[in-house]
Amino acid sequence: MRPIPVTFRALRRTYRAPRLVLLLWGAHLMIAGVAAYPVLRHLDRMLAHAPAGDELLERLSLPLVADLLRAGGDWVMVLGPLLALVALLTLLWNVFAAGGALETLLSGDPSRIAHRFGRGAGRFFGRFLRMGLAALPTALLAAAILAGPVFGVRGSLDDNAEGAKYWLGLAGAGIALFVLLLVLLALDLARVRVARDDVRHGVRLFFATLRAVLRRPGRVLALWGLLALLFAGISALYLVLRQILPAAGGAPLFALFLAQQLVMIARAGMRVALWSGEIALVDQRWPEAPLAERLAAGPRAPIPPSA
Repeated sequence: MRPIPVTFRALRRTYRAPRLVLLLWGAHLMIAGVAAYPVLRHLDRMLAHAPAGDELLERLSLPLVADLLRAGGDWVMVLGPLLALVALLTLLWNVFAAGGALETLLSGDPSRIAHRFGRGAGRFFGRFLRMGLAALPTALLAAAILAGPVFGVRGSLDDNAEGAKYWLGLAGAGIALFVLLLVLLALDLARVRVARDDVRHGVRLFFATLRAVLRRPGRVLALWGLLALLFAGISALYLVLRQILPAAGGAPLFALFLAQQLVMIARAGMRVALWSGEIALVDQRWPEAPLAERLAAGPRAPIPPSA
């Protein structure tokens, strides 16, 4: 199965699921609003009548941000727990949304999307959460094992080798990020298999899928890379628009906000497309057993050797 046709089919499937894309976008917007609203209120109170506020609209100014943090008083003490809460809500929502989205994409049930999404999210939340908790230390350990020697060599160099230290730092970070990506893609594929086949032992299936991905990572990496390249192009168009429109006045700011939200909608669409493509890859690599065989085996059947 070639990655380019799989990617196009995944994009077509995403185009036919606009309500799922908007549901994912709206949920992330609400979670971001938990932190954005109090931060914007604080910035408005501090900078509404200050010339430095115009500078912050045009570009991020680290000295200005540092001054705001020093002058924030008690508000700064609330910012850390607030960001931690948003991070926790985002992680839990991602687990919840994975079950809901996969149930929506896999199920042939003609019921409303809210019913299918909620059914899948509640049904698979516990299994997907345990799989994620198993994947996190696995990814960190694998990244430390593979990227650790590179950082060790970098740390052993003296201060005269600035160029070598710079490139070794980039190489170590690249290796670590690549390992994390492989583990996350394996987690995605394992979740697809759990949702499709209603597998109970999700953690075992994750490790079996991870071994298969490490042996043959090409197709899932190509799928992810094509979608990432497409999203990078969309983001580049937004950055060009941001350079063209002046960050002054209500109308340009509102236009930039709308353009930013269109980028976020595209990001949600890329996520749905990735799930759709991964479903196709799972169906090709681990074909679903016939219905009679699955009923006879039961929900706790052992993982097949082909995994």
